[in-house]
Amino acid sequence: MTLSFRLFEMLTYSQDCGPSLQVLVPLVIFTLMGAFVPFIMGTKRSNEVGSTDDSDFWFNICGSIFTFMSNLVTIMQLAGGSRFSRSNVATWIWFFVGVCCAVASAAIYPFYNTLWSSLLAFFSNIAAFGSMLAVTMAARKARVEERGAKRRKVD
Repeated sequence: MTLSFRLFEMLTYSQDCGPSLQVLVPLVIFTLMGAFVPFIMGTKRSNEVGSTDDSDFWFNICGSIFTFMSNLVTIMQLAGGSRFSRSNVATWIWFFVGVCCAVASAAIYPFYNTLWSSLLAFFSNIAAFGSMLAVTMAARKARVEERGAKRRKVD
């Protein structure tokens, strides 16, 4: 089965899922689309190279630290289970992309146009969100499978 079919199957299998998963995915999509609007508005002023004396540089480092911590807290949910299942691999990929973007964002701020740093910081937040979404969907899938197994035992 392809990944898109499995995602569609998870979204439409409403016997055990309930409405929360069917609301979650459109909410994620609309939130990401809405987040691009202020980002695009912010790109209009980004035509200079940053410096370490700039307060935005230190705010960028703060944001990178919190993005790393949110990624770390999300990835800690995988500590007890199989680390190489499909959903866990997706979570690890989002984790590494988020951490790399957060570190690179702070590292390039004093040397390149601040737009590139902002873009990497934005991508690191999207990756942290993707990591959290992958863990949420894996937990939901496990819960649905557990309920199905209980029903088969009863029958």
